[in-house]
Amino acid sequence: MWLSAQALANGRHRRALVRIVAGLAGRTVPPSPWSRNLRLACITLRLDEALPWLLTELKGGDPEAADEVAQAIDTIQAHHARIARLEARATATRDARADVEPMLDDPDPDLRVAAILSYGAIAGRDGLPRLLRLAKDEKDPGIRRTIVETIDRIAKSPPPPAAPPATPEPAKSPDDGK
Repeated sequence: MWLSAQALANGRHRRALVRIVAGLAGRTVPPSPWSRNLRLACITLRLDEALPWLLTELKGGDPEAADEVAQAIDTIQAHHARIARLEARATATRDARADVEPMLDDPDPDLRVAAILSYGAIAGRDGLPRLLRLAKDEKDPGIRRTIVETIDRIAKSPPPPAAPPATPEPAKSPDDGK
């Protein structure tokens, strides 16, 4: 039974774990390999829904697990703060492109997806060559699908409006300076 939480995380069964931690909100769980694996599963899937339960565990749970619980809370909060920053950058100026670009290679698949979506929104057509290279090299089929969908969305979007033609300054006559 104690492996079940980790098996759910490995299978990326987010909904099932959310239901479990929602049922535990406000309650502490006796120390066991299962409760430790549940914490690890919450970290693996970065479940912000687990924060109420983890806070209860931190306040009144196993004192020997307090450092591990605090680390789980910090890890989950840092992950979601990072994703929020990436999503905010999607509406930022092109200067954000340089901030987002290194995150396209992040080992965390959720952050890579957020970075891909942000990069596509920021870079637009100028980012297509990089997105095409990413799609070619990506091993994860879900992330590759996100890249291809981003490329498709950019390719189907109308091109940016052309810059208005520069209006030439009126020619000066030789009498203008006198």
